[in-house]
Amino acid sequence: MTVNSVGTLHVPRRGSLGRRLRTARVDEVLGGIAAVITLVLASLGWNLAAVAGLTLITAVMLALTVRRVVPTISTFAIGRAVLVMVAASASAELWGAACLLLLGLVAEAVCARILRAQAPLASNLPGCRLSEPRRLGGAPAQLSSFVAIALVAWLGLAGAPWWATAIAAAALVVVAVLAVLGLMRIRERRFDASRMRAALDALEPEFVVHWDAQPSTAYQLRMWLPYLEALGRPYFVIARNPDSYPEAVATTSRPVVYRPELEDLEDVVLPSLRAAFYVNNATRNVHLIRFIGMRHVQLNHGESDKAPSYNPSLRAYDLNFVAGQAAVDRFAAHGIATNDDFFRIVGRPQAAEIASADGVDTAPPKVAMYAPTWAGFHADSAYSSLAAGEMIVTALLARDLTVVFRPHPHTDLDPALREHANRVRDLLEEDRRTTGRDHLVGRRPERELSLAECFNAADLLITDVSSVAADFLASGKPFAVSQMMSGPESASGPPEAALVSGGYPFGPTPTGLATVLDTMAADPLREDRLRLRTYVLGPSGPDAVDAFTSAALQALEPRR
Repeated sequence: MTVNSVGTLHVPRRGSLGRRLRTARVDEVLGGIAAVITLVLASLGWNLAAVAGLTLITAVMLALTVRRVVPTISTFAIGRAVLVMVAASASAELWGAACLLLLGLVAEAVCARILRAQAPLASNLPGCRLSEPRRLGGAPAQLSSFVAIALVAWLGLAGAPWWATAIAAAALVVVAVLAVLGLMRIRERRFDASRMRAALDALEPEFVVHWDAQPSTAYQLRMWLPYLEALGRPYFVIARNPDSYPEAVATTSRPVVYRPELEDLEDVVLPSLRAAFYVNNATRNVHLIRFIGMRHVQLNHGESDKAPSYNPSLRAYDLNFVAGQAAVDRFAAHGIATNDDFFRIVGRPQAAEIASADGVDTAPPKVAMYAPTWAGFHADSAYSSLAAGEMIVTALLARDLTVVFRPHPHTDLDPALREHANRVRDLLEEDRRTTGRDHLVGRRPERELSLAECFNAADLLITDVSSVAADFLASGKPFAVSQMMSGPESASGPPEAALVSGGYPFGPTPTGLATVLDTMAADPLREDRLRLRTYVLGPSGPDAVDAFTSAALQALEPRR
């Protein structure tokens, strides 16, 4: 996403060239090109310059590998292979060491398959020995390879080929040891598999929570597990992604079973199961939905006017638990027909933690919260305003407002959005040093404080089309919603979109934001917003908890 000189935001569609370049592993492509350049220098006889360049490139590659959200073995494999050739060109006596380094890269590919297969079978499940969420990672192999390539090159220049060969052999041994340890874990995993079904049968679970998501998304589980736990019925969690599996284990003391493939679910669909609850609409949810012996209930992880909230694929579930009547009307407004008994209005139990400010407050706002969403996986969910984040926060600072900055947890998964978020963080940190304003930025609002705690600290909210706007309705405070999408359906959704009728939509320009901030100060929509709260969020406080509990227990009743 880019902002041009007049402040107009351009959001590339999924599949566009700009989007592909940003989501591709551009760092690996550039690393390979740089490695080829050093190889050319070596072929010209500039060995010292080539080896110096090799050292710099390996250091950068290693740093980029460590910074990845989910580091993987075999990272920069092609670039490293080229750098091995550069190292070998430093001395004719280094070809033995070079062969060992190249063999190590091949072994990494084999080791990668082993490491993917040695993920734990289950946690918190009596009878399964391999219960810890930790997996063996490829970091030792990567580190030894990067270091060995650089050392071999310098030892070649120094005339110590035997030392270079020894170091290359040591790097290969590291990969071999890692592979052996992985194979041992696979053996233990297979032993556990023979006992897992018996352990689950002894548990006699009445329902299961299915979770398939990327790392840093455990908030989806945390949102609902306390209320599912309060049902007082035995259950377990199915985690499908090995990289987010540890987050599921850290979130609950209930059994968590790792089942990555479709056929893996056969062993965990038990006769005692009456329902399956889903906290997102992941594609692989259909792997479990195909089992017709239980009810499939979609909880989702927020209430919003985003297109995924009324996706026709949601009709694959038996029941859709929604907060208020607005969600039901949203389907009808987009021509999506559903069965009469498809929806259950259960409120937002989580909103009970949000302090209500229903009384009239004539004091000027002092704290503004900026909570942008992320780009989403598809074009119909690209609502993020982070590309204009600096402009938005600058406007807030110009009004002497303290800022609470809480971007979507998925923000760092998108390189472009991560960069925009970092700029906003830097801007707030600099303003704090200059003015002394105690902005909430960084780890505290993003990791330590709950969303409700951030809401309670703010007097107004600037956000995008997302569940954040819906939850903020519980506070009774004013909020503004960005309009970041172009085309027939803008970020504010269709004209009947419920949330925008209670908030203040604004375009990504300084003038548009200034106008909406002036309007929010007077807050002419206050009464409309308070009336809208029940329509969007449904029952509130204890009533929401009771509504959810009642609907969930009904879903656990045997099918007739």
